[in-house]
Amino acid sequence: MAFSIYTRMGCGKTIDIVGNSLVVKRKNGAKTQNWIFNDDTRTIASLEFPEMSFGIHKSGKNRSLDLYKTTSDWFQTFRYINENIVNQRGLVLEVQGNKCQEGQPVIAWKKHNGKNQRWIVRYGENNGSDQQKKGRDSYFGLEINEPFYAWSKQKGGYTIEVVGGRNLALRKFERNKQSQQFYLDANTKTIKSVAYKDKSWDIENSGNSSNMQIWKTNRRWF
Repeated sequence: MAFSIYTRMGCGKTIDIVGNSLVVKRKNGAKTQNWIFNDDTRTIASLEFPEMSFGIHKSGKNRSLDLYKTTSDWFQTFRYINENIVNQRGLVLEVQGNKCQEGQPVIAWKKHNGKNQRWIVRYGENNGSDQQKKGRDSYFGLEINEPFYAWSKQKGGYTIEVVGGRNLALRKFERNKQSQQFYLDANTKTIKSVAYKDKSWDIENSGNSSNMQIWKTNRRWF
C-alpha cells in the first residue's frame, strides 16, 4: 500500500520529488509524494517512478537524497524505526538546516533525533482524488480552477498577458481574452494559463532569473 512521509516539524510538509532530488513540500495530491516499500529490495520506491528508489547521492558519497534505479545497494536500503528513517549504515533522513520551508532539501545525517529527523508515515492517502477542487485555497489565497485576471496597481488598466506564447507582460485589459486569464490548478498547485493549459507561471532559467514566463507545468519551486 502506498504511503506519504510527513516531517514531525509541525509544518505539514511531506517528502516529494523535485527534479531528481528529495525535498519537503506542502501536500498537493501529486503521485511524487507517495511511496511504496519494496519487500524484495528493502528500498523505498516512488509510486510515480516504481522502478526507482531514493538513495544517498553519489552512491553514498554525499548527504543529499536522489532517486536511483533500484539496486538494493547499501545507500538505498532504509527502515522506519521509532519515527526515524534509517539507512543500514546508521544515517537517518533529515530536513536540511532544520528549516521547514517549501522545497527544503532532505538529506542523510548522523542521528540526533531532532524533530527534523522524525517522520510520520501515513498509509492509504488518496493521491489527490479527494483533493479540494473548488473554493478558495487557504494556503494560496486563490479560488481553485476559477479563471482570474492579474491586474497591476499602476494606473492605466494593465493586466498580465501571455505574449508570443511564452512571455508574461503587462498589456491593456481586453475582456474575455484568454491569454490574459489564469487559474490555480487543483492538482499541481501552479498558476496555469487558460490559453495554454499545459503551461504554468514560471521563473525563467529554472529560477535563476528575474523574468517571468509560462512553461510546461512541472510542479518545481520556480
